[in-house]
Amino acid sequence: IPALSRWMQAHDNLNFNIHADYHNYIDELDNNIDIVIRLGAHGIDTDKFELHPLISAPQVLVAAPSYLNKRSPIYTPENSPFHALTRRERLEESGMSRDLIQENDDKSFSLSTVPSRINTNNAFIMKALCCHGHGIARMLRLNAQNELKTQELLQILPDWQLPEYKFYAITHKYEILPTKSKRCLELIKEHFERIASGSV
Repeated sequence: IPALSRWMQAHDNLNFNIHADYHNYIDELDNNIDIVIRLGAHGIDTDKFELHPLISAPQVLVAAPSYLNKRSPIYTPENSPFHALTRRERLEESGMSRDLIQENDDKSFSLSTVPSRINTNNAFIMKALCCHGHGIARMLRLNAQNELKTQELLQILPDWQLPEYKFYAITHKYEILPTKSKRCLELIKEHFERIASGSV
Protein backbone atom coordinates (compact mmCIF):
# COMPACT_ATOMS: atom_id res chain seq x y z
CA ILE A 1 0.00 0.00 0.00
CA PRO A 2 2.76 2.57 0.80
CA ALA A 3 4.27 1.90 -2.63
CA LEU A 4 1.06 2.70 -4.50
CA SER A 5 -0.83 5.12 -2.27
CA ARG A 6 0.08 8.39 -4.02
CA TRP A 7 -0.45 6.91 -7.45
CA MET A 8 -3.88 5.59 -6.45
CA GLN A 9 -4.87 9.03 -5.13
CA ALA A 10 -3.68 10.73 -8.33
CA HIS A 11 -5.74 8.46 -10.62
CA ASP A 12 -9.36 8.40 -9.51
CA ASN A 13 -10.32 6.86 -12.87
CA LEU A 14 -8.44 3.61 -12.13
CA ASN A 15 -10.05 0.74 -10.25
CA PHE A 16 -8.03 -1.52 -7.96
CA ASN A 17 -8.75 -4.94 -6.49
CA ILE A 18 -6.28 -5.92 -3.75
CA HIS A 19 -6.29 -9.50 -2.45
CA ALA A 20 -4.34 -10.83 0.54
CA ASP A 21 -4.03 -14.59 0.86
CA TYR A 22 -2.40 -16.43 3.77
CA HIS A 23 -3.55 -19.98 3.16
CA ASN A 24 -3.48 -20.69 -0.58
CA TYR A 25 -1.44 -19.09 -3.31
CA ILE A 26 -3.64 -16.93 -5.47
CA ASP A 27 -4.29 -18.48 -8.86
CA GLU A 28 -3.04 -15.59 -10.95
CA LEU A 29 -4.53 -16.83 -14.22
CA ASP A 30 -8.02 -17.79 -13.07
CA ASN A 31 -8.46 -14.58 -11.07
CA ASN A 32 -7.10 -12.41 -13.88
CA ILE A 33 -4.76 -10.59 -11.49
CA ASP A 34 -2.27 -8.17 -13.04
CA ILE A 35 0.51 -8.36 -10.44
CA VAL A 36 1.20 -10.71 -7.55
CA ILE A 37 3.81 -10.02 -4.87
CA ARG A 38 5.05 -13.28 -3.46
CA LEU A 39 7.74 -14.67 -1.20
CA GLY A 40 9.72 -17.22 -3.20
CA ALA A 41 9.29 -18.50 -6.73
CA HIS A 42 8.60 -22.14 -5.88
CA GLY A 43 6.02 -23.70 -8.21
CA ILE A 44 5.68 -20.73 -10.58
CA ASP A 45 5.20 -21.69 -14.23
CA THR A 46 7.79 -19.46 -15.91
CA ASP A 47 6.36 -20.29 -19.33
CA LYS A 48 3.23 -18.36 -18.34
CA PHE A 49 4.51 -15.83 -15.83
CA GLU A 50 7.35 -13.33 -15.60
CA LEU A 51 9.33 -13.13 -12.35
CA HIS A 52 10.56 -9.70 -11.26
CA PRO A 53 12.98 -9.93 -8.27
CA LEU A 54 12.29 -7.25 -5.67
CA ILE A 55 14.39 -7.81 -2.55
CA SER A 56 16.30 -10.50 -0.68
CA ALA A 57 14.75 -11.52 2.61
CA PRO A 58 17.13 -13.19 5.09
CA GLN A 59 15.65 -15.14 7.98
CA VAL A 60 16.63 -14.78 11.63
CA LEU A 61 15.95 -16.61 14.88
CA VAL A 62 14.56 -14.21 17.49
CA ALA A 63 13.17 -14.22 21.02
CA ALA A 64 12.01 -11.70 23.59
CA PRO A 65 14.36 -10.71 26.45
CA SER A 66 11.66 -11.79 28.92
CA TYR A 67 11.86 -15.30 27.48
CA LEU A 68 15.65 -15.50 27.33
CA ASN A 69 16.20 -14.10 30.82
CA LYS A 70 14.43 -17.11 32.33
CA ARG A 71 16.63 -19.66 30.57
CA SER A 72 20.24 -20.64 30.11
CA PRO A 73 22.19 -18.79 27.38
CA ILE A 74 21.98 -20.20 23.86
CA TYR A 75 25.44 -20.41 22.30
CA THR A 76 25.04 -23.31 19.84
CA PRO A 77 21.98 -25.13 18.50
CA GLU A 78 23.39 -28.54 19.47
CA ASN A 79 24.20 -27.78 23.10
CA SER A 80 21.39 -25.39 24.01
CA PRO A 81 17.70 -26.18 24.34
CA PHE A 82 15.34 -24.60 21.85
CA HIS A 83 12.37 -23.69 24.00
CA ALA A 84 8.87 -23.78 22.55
CA LEU A 85 9.96 -22.75 19.06
CA THR A 86 7.10 -21.18 17.14
CA ARG A 87 7.11 -21.43 13.37
CA ARG A 88 5.21 -20.05 10.44
CA GLU A 89 3.84 -23.09 8.64
CA ARG A 90 3.49 -21.20 5.37
CA LEU A 91 7.27 -21.21 4.90
CA GLU A 92 7.41 -24.98 5.14
CA GLU A 93 5.57 -25.27 1.81
CA SER A 94 8.07 -23.19 -0.17
CA GLY A 95 10.55 -26.00 -0.76
CA MET A 96 13.24 -24.12 1.18
CA SER A 97 15.60 -25.93 3.55
CA ARG A 98 15.22 -25.29 7.27
CA ASP A 99 18.88 -25.94 8.07
CA LEU A 100 20.98 -23.55 10.11
CA ILE A 101 24.41 -23.16 8.56
CA GLN A 102 27.61 -21.96 10.24
CA GLU A 103 29.67 -21.06 7.19
CA ASN A 104 33.05 -20.53 8.88
CA ASP A 105 33.12 -24.00 10.45
CA ASP A 106 31.04 -25.70 7.74
CA LYS A 107 28.51 -26.96 10.30
CA SER A 108 24.78 -27.41 9.92
CA PHE A 109 21.84 -28.06 12.21
CA SER A 110 18.32 -28.92 11.04
CA LEU A 111 15.44 -27.10 12.71
CA SER A 112 13.16 -29.92 11.56
CA THR A 113 14.44 -31.89 14.59
CA VAL A 114 13.17 -29.24 17.00
CA PRO A 115 9.69 -29.84 18.48
CA SER A 116 7.23 -26.94 18.39
CA ARG A 117 4.80 -26.25 21.21
CA ILE A 118 2.99 -23.44 19.40
CA ASN A 119 2.34 -23.38 15.64
CA THR A 120 0.73 -20.72 13.50
CA ASN A 121 0.45 -20.01 9.77
CA ASN A 122 0.41 -16.22 10.28
CA ALA A 123 3.58 -14.13 10.56
CA PHE A 124 1.91 -11.38 12.61
CA ILE A 125 0.54 -13.84 15.17
CA MET A 126 3.94 -15.54 15.35
CA LYS A 127 5.70 -12.23 16.02
CA ALA A 128 3.14 -11.27 18.67
CA LEU A 129 3.61 -14.62 20.43
CA CYS A 130 7.37 -14.18 20.31
CA CYS A 131 7.22 -10.60 21.64
CA HIS A 132 5.11 -11.82 24.55
CA GLY A 133 7.78 -14.34 25.51
CA HIS A 134 6.25 -17.58 24.23
CA GLY A 135 9.33 -18.94 22.47
CA ILE A 136 11.95 -18.61 19.77
CA ALA A 137 10.68 -17.78 16.29
CA ARG A 138 12.15 -18.09 12.83
CA MET A 139 11.05 -15.11 10.78
CA LEU A 140 12.09 -12.74 8.02
CA ARG A 141 14.39 -9.97 9.18
CA LEU A 142 12.10 -7.52 7.36
CA ASN A 143 9.24 -8.53 9.65
CA ALA A 144 11.33 -8.13 12.80
CA GLN A 145 13.55 -5.15 11.96
CA ASN A 146 11.65 -2.61 14.10
CA GLU A 147 11.55 -4.93 17.12
CA LEU A 148 15.26 -5.72 16.70
CA LYS A 149 16.06 -1.99 16.68
CA THR A 150 14.10 -1.38 19.88
CA GLN A 151 15.39 -4.66 21.39
CA GLU A 152 11.85 -5.88 21.96
CA LEU A 153 13.26 -8.95 20.18
CA LEU A 154 16.85 -10.19 20.20
CA GLN A 155 18.55 -12.25 17.50
CA ILE A 156 19.56 -15.77 18.54
CA LEU A 157 22.66 -17.51 17.15
CA PRO A 158 23.70 -14.63 14.85
CA ASP A 159 26.72 -16.62 13.60
CA TRP A 160 24.40 -19.23 12.10
CA GLN A 161 22.54 -18.52 8.86
CA LEU A 162 19.15 -19.67 7.64
CA PRO A 163 18.31 -19.89 3.92
CA GLU A 164 17.54 -16.56 2.31
CA TYR A 165 14.23 -15.91 0.58
CA LYS A 166 13.42 -13.45 -2.18
CA PHE A 167 10.32 -11.38 -2.81
CA TYR A 168 9.08 -11.37 -6.39
CA ALA A 169 6.51 -9.46 -8.35
CA ILE A 170 4.82 -11.82 -10.80
CA THR A 171 3.08 -10.74 -13.99
CA HIS A 172 1.62 -12.48 -17.01
CA LYS A 173 4.04 -12.86 -19.88
CA TYR A 174 3.26 -10.15 -22.41
CA GLU A 175 5.26 -8.87 -25.35
CA ILE A 176 4.40 -5.42 -23.97
CA LEU A 177 3.18 -5.07 -20.37
CA PRO A 178 -0.06 -3.01 -20.11
CA THR A 179 0.60 0.61 -19.12
CA LYS A 180 -1.20 0.39 -15.76
CA SER A 181 0.63 -2.80 -14.81
CA LYS A 182 3.97 -1.40 -15.98
CA ARG A 183 3.64 1.77 -13.88
CA CYS A 184 2.42 -0.21 -10.87
CA LEU A 185 5.41 -2.56 -11.17
CA GLU A 186 7.82 0.39 -11.41
CA LEU A 187 6.45 1.91 -8.20
CA ILE A 188 6.63 -1.42 -6.36
CA LYS A 189 10.26 -1.90 -7.44
CA GLU A 190 11.14 1.65 -6.33
CA HIS A 191 9.55 1.02 -2.93
CA PHE A 192 11.47 -2.20 -2.35
CA GLU A 193 14.69 -0.48 -3.45
CA ARG A 194 14.10 2.10 -0.71
CA ILE A 195 13.53 -0.69 1.81
CA ALA A 196 16.77 -2.38 0.74
CA SER A 197 18.69 0.89 1.13
CA GLY A 198 17.23 1.46 4.60
CA SER A 199 15.41 4.67 3.68
CA VAL A 200 11.97 3.21 4.53
